[in-house]
Amino acid sequence: MSDTDPTPARLTISAAARAAGVDQRTIRRHLNAGHFPGAARNDGSSGPGTGPWSIPSTDLLAAGLVLRTKTGEDPEPQPEPVDRSEVAQLRERLTDAIKRAEIAEARAEERERVIEAQQLAIRSLTAGTDGPSMKSLTSPDLSAPTSANAQNTGGAIERARRWWRM
Repeated sequence: MSDTDPTPARLTISAAARAAGVDQRTIRRHLNAGHFPGAARNDGSSGPGTGPWSIPSTDLLAAGLVLRTKTGEDPEPQPEPVDRSEVAQLRERLTDAIKRAEIAEARAEERERVIEAQQLAIRSLTAGTDGPSMKSLTSPDLSAPTSANAQNTGGAIERARRWWRM
């Protein structure tokens, strides 16, 4: 097919199989599945439409088959044109993602140090005891407030008691 000829090259099943680098059965499966809408049978000795199949090369390409060059080698892959603004935008997004990852890692390390310090504090508070008890943590004044200071501290005492029950 030349650049000025608008009609695509038409190939037989065997020629299409050679051009695509597949078995003839693969071409027949595509043909039976209707993947080659422009394919038609040529006239044969038994009458019209009884000859060999004629498949347009454009149908082969549309079905996802890659046509090889005349030497049988795979065609050289053609690189897609590069949009420099898209590359710059992708680089900027990558830089931003790297910065966010570094910040997240620093936060995770800091939180790990805080957790370790809190675990050490809990171990030192509970060392040598069976654990905190309500009686050792509350004074007699807090457990039974007088009526004079009950209005000022009543809510705080109840909150403290509830916190220790958790």
